Amino acid sequence: MVKLTGIALLAALTAGIGGTAAVIRHQVNMRNEIATPTVEVSVNENLDGDLTGGDKPKEVKFTNNGTADIFLRVSYAESWKLDAGGGTEELLNNYDEEGQIPVVTKQNSPEGFLSGSDWVYIDGWYYYTKILPAGGTTEPVLKSVDFSKLTGTIDENLTDYQNAGYELYFQTEAVQASDELKVSMDAAEELFGEGFVPYETADKQEEMNSETWQEDRLNAYIDWTEEGGN
Repeated sequence: MVKLTGIALLAALTAGIGGTAAVIRHQVNMRNEIATPTVEVSVNENLDGDLTGGDKPKEVKFTNNGTADIFLRVSYAESWKLDAGGGTEELLNNYDEEGQIPVVTKQNSPEGFLSGSDWVYIDGWYYYTKILPAGGTTEPVLKSVDFSKLTGTIDENLTDYQNAGYELYFQTEAVQASDELKVSMDAAEELFGEGFVPYETADKQEEMNSETWQEDRLNAYIDWTEEGGN
C-alpha cells in the first residue's frame, strides 16, 4: 500500500523587508516568528490518508491570516521517498521509467492554477491575479490527487512506489498591498522581481490610476504578465 507521509509546507512570510520561513510536516498550522506580523499566509488542505481507492479528494486553498491585504504567489513540488535501509532514503521521480507519464496526477479545480483567470504562471511561480484581503481565502486550486496507477495490478516499473511515501510541497510568498499604487508596484517588483499593471476588470479595458486604486483596489485585476510592470 502506498504511504502518505504527510503534506509538507514551505512558507515564506514577508512583512516589509523582513521575513521568516518554516517547513512543517503532518500539519497545516504555522508559527509566525515576526514580532508584529502584518502578513501571514496559510495553506488549507484536506487529503484522505488511505490511498487504496485511487482518486482521492484533496482541496487546497490559501488563506490570508494577517492584518494586511496582500499580493500572493505560490509554487509547489512533489516527491516520493523510499526507505532504502540503513537509515537512508531514495528519492523517486514522479514519472515512469521513461520519464513521460506521471505516477500521480493532480486534478485542478476550475478556479485552479490552470484556470487562466485567477492565476498566471511565470518562471516557476503561480501569481494570484487579485489582491487577497486580510481574512480572505482563494478559491480551491486543487480538487483531487489520483493514485489509481498504484492500485490493482501495476506495471513492474512502479513496484517501488507502492512502498514509498508521497509528499506534496507548497511554497507561498506574500507582499503587502498598499493603498498607494506606486508603493505597491515598487514592493512587488522588489520582493517578487515581477512588476504588474492593475486593471479595473479582467478584460483589461481600463487601467487603474492612483485614485481608482485607492477606491477599488480589492476588485482590481492584477496583470503579472511580462507585458505588465511599472
